[in-house]
Amino acid sequence: MKIEIIPNPVKDRGHICTERLLSLLSDCGCEGYMPQTAEIRSTAMISGEYCTGVPDMIIVLGGDGSIMRASHRAAALGVPILGINLGRVGYLAEIEPAEIELLRSVFENGYTVERRLMLDVRHIRGDRTVVSGIALNDAVVSHGNQPKFMESEIFCNGSSIGKCRSDGYIFSTPTGSTAYSLSAGGPVLDPSLRGMCLIPICPYSLTSRPIVVPDTTVAELRYISGGGAYLTVDGSGTDELLPGDTVRITASALTADFVRVKREHNRNFYRIFRDKMSDS
Repeated sequence: MKIEIIPNPVKDRGHICTERLLSLLSDCGCEGYMPQTAEIRSTAMISGEYCTGVPDMIIVLGGDGSIMRASHRAAALGVPILGINLGRVGYLAEIEPAEIELLRSVFENGYTVERRLMLDVRHIRGDRTVVSGIALNDAVVSHGNQPKFMESEIFCNGSSIGKCRSDGYIFSTPTGSTAYSLSAGGPVLDPSLRGMCLIPICPYSLTSRPIVVPDTTVAELRYISGGGAYLTVDGSGTDELLPGDTVRITASALTADFVRVKREHNRNFYRIFRDKMSDS
């Protein structure tokens, strides 16, 4: 198997975890590839910035942010992704550094894949798309650093669900429901659900509340006025909106396919949620 490795030299000081991973891959007869800039010294096979052709799997060492960013590349390539937690919470990670030997069972006995919904996000001005991207967690429209409400109108499948004065709006996947959405008062969604959550941020209203819609929904935010509005997708980018601009959110044709290791003990979403939230 060809395994693309995305290391994190900041969190993996001394490259200890990365070296262990490379050694294990070599023992299992796999080819490991990583960026040349990683400066890893190992007898295991390392080649180029990315492997030639499409890898069989992407393994990420890092926290949720690193895994989330890598999920975009994995989704575009159509390959599964596995995270090794080097962060604080590691909600998206499958194994901890101390469990790295579990990877032997992945390459020797196989694995399962958990498919996660992603969102297609488009910033539209008039009849053209200004910016587009995909989100594993969320797309957020906010007023940035401006100490002023932004006014927007929210639509689902062309029907207005109301205008809202707020600090912004979050469009979250089930995966993202345990991230910023949760902090903003949104509900926790089981990641197996096919839906998205629309969450106003600090709304100046008694009636603007989070709403969960099916993944067949075309959700839109039309920016009306305020001190400024900015779109971020999975925490990246600061695309500025002008009054009259629209942000359109739909389910993406791409999915994030997370590798799940076969274990003796059941490791379901609710146990992970309980453990991670109590530890954070």
